[in-house]
Amino acid sequence: MKYIISHTILSLIAFAATNMYFILVLLTGIDAEAHAITKGLGFYEFMGLTNGALLVISVASITYKDLGDRMLSWGYSNAIRFLWLILLSISIFVLACSGFFALHFYIHGAFDIVKRVYESLYDPYFVSLVFYFSLVSVLMFFISNLERRSGSIQRLLSQSMGKIMKPHLTRKGFMFIDLNDATTIAERLGSEKYANLLRDCFRLLNELVAFTSFEIYQYVGDEAVITWNEGSPNADMKALHLFFDFKAYLHERKQDFIEAYGFQPRFKCAVHTGPVVQSEIGHEVKHLVYHGDVLNTTARLLSQCHKYYTDFIISENAVVNKETITKAFNLKPMNYSNLKGKEKSVNAYIVTERDNTEYVSKSKKNLFLEPRVTNSHFSKFNFKAMKTIKNVVMCALLGMLLIACGGREEQSVDSQVNSPTVAEASESAVQVIRKSDLELQTIKNGTVTSYLPITGRVIPKYTTQLVAEVTGRVLLSKRPFKSGSAYRKGEVLLRIDSQEFALNLESQKSAFLNILTGMMPDLKADYPENYQNWLTYINNYQSGLPLPVLPKTKSNSEKYFLTSQQVYNTYFNIKAQEERLRKFTLTAPYSGSLSSAMVDNGGLVSPGQTLGTFISDKDYEVEAAVTLELAKQLKIGQNIELYNKSLNESFAAKIIRINNIVDPNTQNIPVFLQVSHKNLRSGMYLEGKVRHNTFENAVKIPVTAINRDNTVHLLKEGVIRKEAVEIMNSEVTEAVVSGLDDNTQLILNSFQNPVSGLKILE
Repeated sequence: MKYIISHTILSLIAFAATNMYFILVLLTGIDAEAHAITKGLGFYEFMGLTNGALLVISVASITYKDLGDRMLSWGYSNAIRFLWLILLSISIFVLACSGFFALHFYIHGAFDIVKRVYESLYDPYFVSLVFYFSLVSVLMFFISNLERRSGSIQRLLSQSMGKIMKPHLTRKGFMFIDLNDATTIAERLGSEKYANLLRDCFRLLNELVAFTSFEIYQYVGDEAVITWNEGSPNADMKALHLFFDFKAYLHERKQDFIEAYGFQPRFKCAVHTGPVVQSEIGHEVKHLVYHGDVLNTTARLLSQCHKYYTDFIISENAVVNKETITKAFNLKPMNYSNLKGKEKSVNAYIVTERDNTEYVSKSKKNLFLEPRVTNSHFSKFNFKAMKTIKNVVMCALLGMLLIACGGREEQSVDSQVNSPTVAEASESAVQVIRKSDLELQTIKNGTVTSYLPITGRVIPKYTTQLVAEVTGRVLLSKRPFKSGSAYRKGEVLLRIDSQEFALNLESQKSAFLNILTGMMPDLKADYPENYQNWLTYINNYQSGLPLPVLPKTKSNSEKYFLTSQQVYNTYFNIKAQEERLRKFTLTAPYSGSLSSAMVDNGGLVSPGQTLGTFISDKDYEVEAAVTLELAKQLKIGQNIELYNKSLNESFAAKIIRINNIVDPNTQNIPVFLQVSHKNLRSGMYLEGKVRHNTFENAVKIPVTAINRDNTVHLLKEGVIRKEAVEIMNSEVTEAVVSGLDDNTQLILNSFQNPVSGLKILE
């Protein structure tokens, strides 16, 4: 519906701009009632028929505008796209006018219809109208480009009229969709290929968003931010459908992603709603921005997806139709109380799909969302009638596009190989390739060993959350309690002011000493055999030191006497207070450093408050997620060499734990390796390889040399030939194949056009 509204607004702008021509004609003094463009075609008839042609263009542009956008993804420049849209608009306008003129003359019983249409098309008024329409087409092209940049025509109009210049409060929903393991993927693929991956993924996402009431607010690196008005009907249900349909969309194209990038991308998502401030910032370059705690909370919820092994978390505020949602999805309530930057806890749900869900919302649904339910990945994705009509018309216009713009042909493998035109390609071929332009590899078959990659993140072996157990103010120390400060085992980390507590403890000790002194005459009279021990105990008492152990009693009657005098009760109360006094001083449990500090000198702390995080800085572990296939070959105690590309250094690691639980989202198994080195830092990524298989009579070639149909290009007797290969193993950059003869020259170049059968110039 959003797509139709946007297109309708653009069409109305085009209608208004084009009809300005007729207003200008009237303003120049033309007698519209008396003037006839040609015989039998009056001014108002001419105006009505040309507006009918504009309506035809408005309908047809739904398809050819989309086709023009696809030209950018096919590699054509924006200039070619501009010429395509302008020439096609003018051509359709002239053809539509011709048809309407002919129909008009036929209805009025004219016999020389062709002649009259010819005269109408060559009338000065019509020629000037075509020229004026071409200018309007150029204007609409730039407006359409501005719409693509701003995200929607509604946002463009709002920005143009200054509605969002001043900050104002509004209620919005936000969805953050982020690529999993983005840093690792970026290091593997390289910048250019990683950018292509994000472009392909977000193009699929954009096709889904285009048919909802949502809009893409911005792209931040590997993350897409989608927003909508909080009051939109069924927004929570639509958000769930949008993300899980996006997953289904990626799953349907799994093989294409594996062939292009070596793996299928996976995403995680978080949804939250609430009040935000909307405003426009910037002077030369202006941007629409949102400020508020809603965005921070959404980002923090997104970070919890990895921790809880899920790919979708939605806040309790965002769930409006809970009863409806639970019919199609599983909602697991969670309470996040330690989100960074949040003092209050956040209630949310972890969302998973129900198996074999057949549920369709009973509420009013968007026209284009209606056929898509939770289990849409079990059926072919479809945008209903409008998508089908667009594809049919686009196929009909494809031939015209290729002829007019010199597009690429897409032929099947059989037609490329068996076509006599291709097979007999020679010096007359349009594409000329010289041997010096080719990158060749001579095939040498033999024994090839394949390796499976293992990648993980360095984490501290020991991590301790420092929590206050007493109340008081933090005292100034010689070494600041700051992130990055290093300490030896037993060294003081933090001191909390304990003067008041210590004085109270000394008061209790004095009262205890008073009790002992008061009962000494009774001890001397009734229990003389133990009197000297109690006298020594009292004489050895020193203020400021812990109480020593009480003397042992020599009879039960002595024990009962001491109990009646509250000696034991008072003694153990004092020992408990002495133990509590030690908690005012925090010491390092092991040698390490502070990874975070949440209090400053002079700050007041209370029991249960987190003071910081203390980690070991010598012994580390590597947390890696491996496939089920690789997990079978790993054993506890196995040594693996890991390396870091940035440091260009290798590290010896040993497997110490293998988890028995499979991650339900990634289908990987967590493996932990022990590693120790002075150059290691927490958070670093390390990579390694584990021997997998050995293949005989095979060769390793770059994956870029393999076509989508599992064929490669070979240079044989000066002619490019296409041959099929058997892919035995595929890695990120290389693949092990068989089926090629020794000493054959493999072409490593990539070709955009068919080249099989092409002769190479020396």
